[in-house]
Parts: sequence; C-alpha cells; structure tokens
Amino acid sequence: MGNKPSAPETEPESSKKRAQRSDWLPIGALALLCSFWAIDTLRADVLPDLFPDPLPRFEGASISFVLFAAAAALLGMVSKAKWPRGRVLLDAIWIGAGMFVIPAVLIYLSDGRVSKLSQAALFSLVPVFALIFEPYIGADPTGPRRGGLLAALIALTGMLFAFPVQIPASIPTALGFCTVILGTAFAAAANCKAVVLITETAKQSRMPIIAIAAATVSAGFAGAGAVTEHAVWQWSLLGPHLLWSAAVELPGLFLLFWLMHRMSAVRMSTRYLIAPLISILLGVLLLHPIVQPRTWLGLLLVAAGAAYLLLTPEGQPENEVETSTLSLH
Repeated sequence: MGNKPSAPETEPESSKKRAQRSDWLPIGALALLCSFWAIDTLRADVLPDLFPDPLPRFEGASISFVLFAAAAALLGMVSKAKWPRGRVLLDAIWIGAGMFVIPAVLIYLSDGRVSKLSQAALFSLVPVFALIFEPYIGADPTGPRRGGLLAALIALTGMLFAFPVQIPASIPTALGFCTVILGTAFAAAANCKAVVLITETAKQSRMPIIAIAAATVSAGFAGAGAVTEHAVWQWSLLGPHLLWSAAVELPGLFLLFWLMHRMSAVRMSTRYLIAPLISILLGVLLLHPIVQPRTWLGLLLVAAGAAYLLLTPEGQPENEVETSTLSLH
C-alpha cells in the first residue's frame, strides 16, 4: 500500500507555531541585552588597556545617554513622528528618572556603607517589586500570582548565595541597605510604567518618547556629576568611551526599549537577574577565578527563578495570555 499524503497543516496549528517562534525572539533579544550589560560590567577586568574607563560614573553615563537621546531623536525626526505633550511628556520624563537617575543616585548615596556585591544582590529585588506593582502601575489588574512571587524569591535567594550579603551591623549600614532597596523599588515602578506607555503608544510615536526619556537621564546624570564629581574633558579619555558606547551601550539601550512593547513588565525585570548571571559566567570563563559550591548553587537558583518568570504565564499579565490564546483562533 502506498503512503497516504499527509493532511495539510490547519490554520490554527500554523498560527500556533508562528506564535511560538515569535515568543522566542524577545527572549533571545533579552539575552543579548543582558550580554551587553555583562560585557560592560567586565570591561575594566577584561579589556583594561583597550577600553579603560577613567571617566567619573555620572559623567560617563551622561555622555552615553546624550548619544542615545540624539540617535532616538534623529530617528523620530526622520519618521516625522509627533512629539509628546502633557501627560505623555511627563510620563516619558518619569521613565528616564525612575529607571536610571534615581536608582543610580541612591546607589551613590549608599557607597561606603553597602558593598558593590551587596548592591548587585539587592537589585534582584526588582522582579519582586515588579510583580507587586504590576496590578497598580502595569497592565495586569489581577494581582501577583503565587508562582511568580515564589520564583522571584527563589532567584533573590540565589543572588544572596552568589553575592554574600552581610547583615547590617550598624544604623548607617542599615540606612544604606534601605537606600538601595528604595532604588530597586523606583526601578521596578518605572519599568512597569515604561512597558505600559511604550505598548500603548503608536509605533511611529515611540522614538520621541524614548528620546525624551534618554535626555532626562543625561540631564539628571550631568546634574549629579556636577554636584559630586570633577568632570574630565580629555579626548584621550573621551574617545575610547564614545567608541565603547556606540559599540556596546547604545545597542543595549535600543534593545531595552524595543523589548518594552514585546514583553510584560515582570519579564522585562528579569534582566536584573540574567545580566549578573551572565556576568559571573563570563567572568569564570575569561578570568578563571575559584568559585565556591555556594556560588554555583546560587546561580542555579537564579537561573531557575528567571526561567520560570520568562517561560510561564506567571510572568505575564492575564490579558496578555488571553490575547495570545485568542489570536490562535
């Protein structure tokens, strides 16, 4: 008997396969974004001679966001997009300040009282706050689900294993911890607002919003630098920084805002888990440090928690799940 011809693929099945493929694209882009951040973190250790980073922190960040704001504004003008006004303008300013400026200033205020490793570990609280804030600021009115909160707390525990945090032994240290935690709350709230604003804005109007947010960040960092730092204006130092910004930081920032209308706020917040994870793994690969079993256990917990938030409906709003399901029929 001859083989029977296979039945043609039904429309719902083909649509489902296309939807599954499209779901992996943002996850891959998020992994690339976190890789850019991880490489930027390791620059001083891996490429100290080729790309030194002698600029003060706020000055360097301000210059990078000037470039980003200029590029976004240029793209907005080329597309003849309308520039936001009123409430949308204020929201764009709040996104820039809440996602970048306020957390960075609060981290600066905690320097000397909270170690860099502790600061990195505490910022794994962002997904926890994102799950809590989502019903009030984001697109999900149903409230955080237990599975998502449990996964975020497991990832937080893993970060505490990978970056041992000492319990505050004095009032100044405790205040420093509270300052960093407050910064994570601002980052999570602004992250939720950014996802809603970018998602609800027409495609041709997004670049002006991004340009305003980036300009706000640049101005905020410039102001913070003027108060706390001595600016360095030497081309021998600025040149490598500009080259690094164009090659690593700008692509990462464009990816960040490109993902805003393709992922929920909770899923977007997992970048605060994945970027340190990739940074540690790259550091182990390139620098060959001695890694304790406790650190490996912590990395495993971080990976498990982040994977759960990324790959299950717990990490996305209820209405997004329903929309994805309906689109298949």
